[in-house]
Amino acid sequence: MATSESTLKHPLNSISVLFSSLILPGLGQFLLKKRSNGLLIFLTAVISAFLINWSFVHQNIGKLNIGSFITSWLWLPFIFFWIWNILDARALAERKRFSMLPAIIFIGLILYVIAWNVTGIKLGRLVERFNDARIVATNLLNPDVITISINGQDQICAWKCMSQYIGDKLAGRTPQGVIRASDNLLDLIGRIKLVPASKWQVMLGLAESGAKTNQFFAGTLIQTIAMGLMATIFSTIIAIPVSFLAAHNIMSRLPGGTALITSCAAFLTQCALSTPLYGASSLLPG
Repeated sequence: MATSESTLKHPLNSISVLFSSLILPGLGQFLLKKRSNGLLIFLTAVISAFLINWSFVHQNIGKLNIGSFITSWLWLPFIFFWIWNILDARALAERKRFSMLPAIIFIGLILYVIAWNVTGIKLGRLVERFNDARIVATNLLNPDVITISINGQDQICAWKCMSQYIGDKLAGRTPQGVIRASDNLLDLIGRIKLVPASKWQVMLGLAESGAKTNQFFAGTLIQTIAMGLMATIFSTIIAIPVSFLAAHNIMSRLPGGTALITSCAAFLTQCALSTPLYGASSLLPG
């Protein structure tokens, strides 16, 4: 037996659904058992209305004079969003699908205009500071890791300089200058310095007292990696025995184990909480 077209439609009347969505955004969708859609549309409408009113009252965003009547033109895309909500409810009542693209465009326009004005973006700066952006981009594409000395003057040897230097070497030509690691790279990786011999070198007979030896001094990058490795090693050494002492299935079998479990668990919790608090405190003044 063929199913008639009327049986495919939702039992709710399309007129009642349209009227519900006209009175309250999302109500029609909610009555059609699309509760998540209805709730999303309702919250979107409430938040958008609040933002439009707040931005108009406090920032004069979208101010529009119509004779003696003053309002915000951002209410126009909001009205279009309301109309879309009604059409979407009708489509659901008729078992059809309605595109969400118009709703995204209307709400996106509202948010974009408000955000643009609140943040105070100035298009003129894109032109005025173009040279600064070009310098930054050039420095990023040509990092300061190699220095070439030409006629006694040090210059950054970028990728083009390096390719030319390698090409001259391979072709047997004399390069333009002598290359070396830049001071910036040495500050990151480290340097070898001639310093007086340390006590342990003298004690082991590796150097005479008062003599100078070449020693490596780690750069900031190596120091950061070393601190991370040391922190991981020491925390692992401490965490392994404490975690066993805090394990309920192990320590509960021993006399007085419950108190020890509580103490170790409190210690681990305090360690976990103090780490982000210590990091945040370093951002505070003083």
